[in-house]
Amino acid sequence: MLKERTKAMFAQALLQTMETKELSKVRVLELCRLCGTDRQTFYYHFRDKYDLVAWIYESDLQETFLSAHNTPSREQTEFLLCRLQRRQSFYSKAFQDMTQNSLFAYMHTANCRITEALAIERVGGRALTEKERFSIHFVSYAWVCTIAEWINNGCTPAPEIFADYLFSNHVFAHPGFLEASGEK
Repeated sequence: MLKERTKAMFAQALLQTMETKELSKVRVLELCRLCGTDRQTFYYHFRDKYDLVAWIYESDLQETFLSAHNTPSREQTEFLLCRLQRRQSFYSKAFQDMTQNSLFAYMHTANCRITEALAIERVGGRALTEKERFSIHFVSYAWVCTIAEWINNGCTPAPEIFADYLFSNHVFAHPGFLEASGEK
């Protein structure tokens, strides 16, 4: 599919550029030159460079959580961490940018979206209570902050150990979290 190949080409150009530059210093025109395209092509696929960063993360995420299982598993968490570790330099630099469209904000939003959809499925389609949504958002912020810190500290401990730490604190690791609000 041409559209996905073009997006992947821009992603590769951004990954390559961020080997030597901070995200704030990367310009769309520079990515277009590397890809042999014009700015119109870039903006056809992405709103801005932050949208491209989000697409890279979403690609890593889709291969992890959105494939086989309806509920995130410890193994999926480890798989995602391994993917993030392989691109540690890129993610570390992306996390340094805390603008409105930052990777941090995108990861939090994506994590909440996925977790809320799974929670609604788990409770038979009913709307989540305010307390349940709060729990999901609270844990999501903790997850994203902790992952950012892990990446910025050189991805230690190893992904398999860190996955245990993270997953033991995921809302789905606590089977009764949906019932804890007192509203079933």
